[in-house]
This record gives sequence, C-alpha cells and structure tokens, in this order.
Amino acid sequence: MDILEKLVHSAKTKLGQEKLGKRKINCPDYRNFLENIADKKCPDCGQELKLFKADIKKQDNVGQVAYEFNCGHKHLEVCVSENIKIWESYKAKSRKGESKPYSVSLTKTEPGINPKSVDGVSNSWVADRGNNLWVHIIKDIKTGKILHEERMPLNEHKK
Repeated sequence: MDILEKLVHSAKTKLGQEKLGKRKINCPDYRNFLENIADKKCPDCGQELKLFKADIKKQDNVGQVAYEFNCGHKHLEVCVSENIKIWESYKAKSRKGESKPYSVSLTKTEPGINPKSVDGVSNSWVADRGNNLWVHIIKDIKTGKILHEERMPLNEHKK
C-alpha cells in the first residue's frame, strides 16, 4: 500500500467509525476534508488526487507527514502519541455481623520508590482479625519479584 492509498484508507476508516458511532467529528471542515480524500479528490480544488511528494518525519512521540499534491495544494498531518500509566486501587472489607470488619484488604498499583521499578509496584496488605494475621507484600509489576514481604500476628503489628 503506497502513501496515497494509506491516506485514502485512513480517511475512509475515520468516516466509517463516525457512521458506527465510534468516533465523533465535530468540525464540518474536517469532515469535508475526509470526504474529499476518501473520494480521491483534492480537498482544496476538487481535482483528482495525485501525490507529487510526501515528506515523512518522526521524532520521539510526534509523527509528521507533509503531502504535496500534483495540483499544487499541500496538506500537513501531525500525530502526537503519549503513553499514560494508570494506577489502580481497591479495598475490601468482610464482616460477620460484627461492627468491626472481620478482614480488611487493600491492593493498589503505584509508582515505585526504587528507580529500577519503572513500571511501578503492586502494594497489597491484609488485616485478618479472625486469624490474627497481618500480611504486607510489595511486588515489582514488571518482574513479579517480591521487594518486601511482611507476615506477623495482627496483635503484634499494632504495637
């Protein structure tokens, strides 16, 4: 697939996603641009779309393609991508008709203090009153290696 075919395919895909409700195109000018590209017409003059030159640049998380068509019009496409990390946390409590919870547990992922654990750590603890048990485990998310583990009777942990 050459560069012009990729541009046409991309425009058709975006328009198809809008029809299916997976994408919203708010700008009428952008929609007209996509429709012209999908019909293989220059968005500015309506002539048959033929590619004269394409200049592709990629630096870090920014990709840029400068299209120049045979009719003389130009189009610049810029794509910025970013990776984000999502940290999660959840807490659970178990009760057996008592006012205080029988067992409490917390698990969360978070950035690690250790610079070697760039993907963060999984931090879990359980306070089980029924079995008099305190457990605290910290694992590196990427390697699964246990960085810290603590198991002791709950009544000793509180001291």
